[in-house]
Amino acid sequence: METSLKKIKKRMSNSFKDMLKAMDDGRLPRVDLVASWCEDGDLMVTLLERGEEHFHSFRGKCSELLEAVEQGHLGAARAAAEALNRMRKECHSRYK
Repeated sequence: METSLKKIKKRMSNSFKDMLKAMDDGRLPRVDLVASWCEDGDLMVTLLERGEEHFHSFRGKCSELLEAVEQGHLGAARAAAEALNRMRKECHSRYK
């Protein structure tokens, strides 16, 4: 598996857009897409040098998202994705 942080972030960005599009269309994203995104998230936090204080919350929201999709709960999946998107924006504004 590729461990370049830049490539992981790019892959995560594309996957997240696909997840949001599915939810905007009223569908749950594919479980394998969400699981892969969460795996990339776990890998990403092992490579980051800043923001450690947010990793636990990030991983928790990833788990919430995956669990919601696995259980077929669109509303809960959307809420978790929105929370993850806010985390991403806050993190990027703080550390980029």
